[in-house]
Amino acid sequence: MKSIEALAEGTFTTDDIAPAIPRVIAKEIERGVYEKSIGQQLCRVDRSIVGKGKSLTILKLGQVDATVVSEGQDLDSAFSAQKPAISSVHITPIKLATRLLVTRELEEDQGIDILALAIDEAEKRMADLLDEKIFETLLGAESTVTAYSGAGTTHLALASGYPVLKIVSVVAEGATVTDYTVKYWNNGSPELIFSSSKTSATVTYKISTHTTNVVEANTKGQLAYKDLLKAKRKIRVQKFDANVAVLYPEEVEDLVNEVKNFDTYGTNEVLLNGEVGKLGGLKILETTKMYPGVGLVLDTKRCAVYVPKRKLTVTKQEKPNLDATAIYMYMRAGVGVVREEALSIITGAQSDAV
Repeated sequence: MKSIEALAEGTFTTDDIAPAIPRVIAKEIERGVYEKSIGQQLCRVDRSIVGKGKSLTILKLGQVDATVVSEGQDLDSAFSAQKPAISSVHITPIKLATRLLVTRELEEDQGIDILALAIDEAEKRMADLLDEKIFETLLGAESTVTAYSGAGTTHLALASGYPVLKIVSVVAEGATVTDYTVKYWNNGSPELIFSSSKTSATVTYKISTHTTNVVEANTKGQLAYKDLLKAKRKIRVQKFDANVAVLYPEEVEDLVNEVKNFDTYGTNEVLLNGEVGKLGGLKILETTKMYPGVGLVLDTKRCAVYVPKRKLTVTKQEKPNLDATAIYMYMRAGVGVVREEALSIITGAQSDAV
C-alpha cells in the first residue's frame, strides 16, 4: 500500500487501490444500512450487553408505582399487585449477509459510479432484510395453522385470544380458495367465514403474540384516524408515551384521504427514515415491511431494544474463473421487545375484513 501522501499526489495504480476496496465497501454499507433501515430507528440501541453466548439477556424493570399510605399501613399489601421489580428478556441474534462481485475490469477502469450503484443496492437489500426481521419481532408475528374436518360449516374459529395479522393460504376440500372473509380480532375470537359450507379446510396464517393492547379497525377493511388515537390511548393508559405509528402504504393512503391535512412540524424538527407526516402527535412511517391492513403504534424510547452483536465484517475471496473478487459481508444483531405495554397492534383494516 502506498502512503497517504502518494495517494494525494495521484501517483497510484489499481494494485494500490484494490486492497482497500473491501474495507471501504464494508464501512459504506454499514453506514448505509443504518440510514436506510426504518425498523432500527424504532428501537433503543444497547451495546452494553454485547457478550459471549448465542442468547443475550436484557434486564427489564417491572412495574413501579407510588401510593399514599396511612399511618401504620402495611406497604407490601398496598403493592400486592405490583409485578417483580426486575425480570429478564432473552434475545437471540440473527445473522445477515450479502455479497458483491467486483470484476477486474471494474478495478482497472476505476468504475466508481458502477461500484457506488452496487453498494447502494447491497445497502437496500440488507436494510430491507433487517427491517423484515425487526417488524416480525415488534409485531410478535408467528405462523400458525388451523385445520378442520367434519360436518359442513361456514365459520372456522382461528387461534383464540390472538389477533390475526395475515391470512397466508386457505385450502378447502382439497383446493385453494379465496371466497372468504375474516374477523381478524373479534374481541379475542377471530374466525374465517366461507361463502359456502366446507367439510374440510386448512388455514395458514400469521398471528400476533402481543395481546396487551389490541385495536380492531372501527370501519372493517379501512384504517381510520380514530383507530390510531385509540391505539395511542391504550398505550398511554399503560403509562407510556406513543410517538410513532408504522403503516403499510395503503393504510397511509386511507389516512390521507380521510384527514387531508397532517400536523404541522416545528422548526428544525428531525424526520425519521420513512416518515411521511405527523398526525395526532404520532410520526407516521410508511413501509412495505408492515403487513397490509395492520398498524403498529409504539413508544420508541421504551418498547424495544436493538443489540448490534457484531458490526459488519468483510471477507474477500479471489474468483479466478470469473476474473473477479467476491466480497462477502456479514453482520449479527438482535431485537427484543422489553415492554409489550408500550406498543399497540391495529388489525382488521385488511381488504377481506368484516
